[in-house]
Amino acid sequence: GRSASDVLGDLVAGRVKSYQIPFVEGWTLERCLEALAASPGLIKTLSGIDDPGLIAFLQQGINSAEGLFDANTFRYVRGDTDLDLLQRAQKQLAEKLADYWNHRSQDLPLNSAYEALILASIVEKETGIAEERSRIAGVFYNRLNSGMRLQSDPTTIYGLGDRYTGRLTREQLREETLYNTYRIEGLPPTPIALVSDSALTAVLNPEIHGYFYFVSNSNGGHVFSRTLEEHNAAVAIYRAGLIDSAPQTDAINGDISER
Repeated sequence: GRSASDVLGDLVAGRVKSYQIPFVEGWTLERCLEALAASPGLIKTLSGIDDPGLIAFLQQGINSAEGLFDANTFRYVRGDTDLDLLQRAQKQLAEKLADYWNHRSQDLPLNSAYEALILASIVEKETGIAEERSRIAGVFYNRLNSGMRLQSDPTTIYGLGDRYTGRLTREQLREETLYNTYRIEGLPPTPIALVSDSALTAVLNPEIHGYFYFVSNSNGGHVFSRTLEEHNAAVAIYRAGLIDSAPQTDAINGDISER
């Protein structure tokens, strides 16, 4: 394929029309492939390809291409291929991930940059509020360090695929899938989505605290708890619709900061 510098040279010289395609944080591999398939001017070489086939194209020594691409907007010109774009996005993320990994906090319970990417994808899907992500990462590290399971809904939902219809059932939470972190120990085998820079930053430089639990509040954020008793109280309040967008005080946890 043509290099990014080749494309840029043509664009600067005004020789060709350029197109753009976004890869959005939180997107799955399936969503990225759908976007590529719908993009004008792009030569389609990946139609009908499965994940192992894509890995063979990308020549990566892992089992899945899920989450391997930079969440960014990519420019291309007519005649570029969908594989060209994927390879560019994969290269950008690999370089970024290596840099973040080299500047990580010490003593994280991770064995590789790929494990950091897996956890970052979970944090990405757990909250849309960037300011919360380092705190949520800290919760997951506290769980990992204490031998608890991650118990993350987004991983479990990912493992269900098309069988997820908008609400997790008790039966689904008991299912033995590779991504059901209510059942498995440690991390799932792959990322579950594309990650933002803020999710990577959060996972590699997490907030240090004593929280082990969190539950949604009514303004899109979360209430964090140190004990199961506190957490159950927060869940009850959430279910009763009593948590509002006011600063969180000692109703649940005395030292939750305002967000």
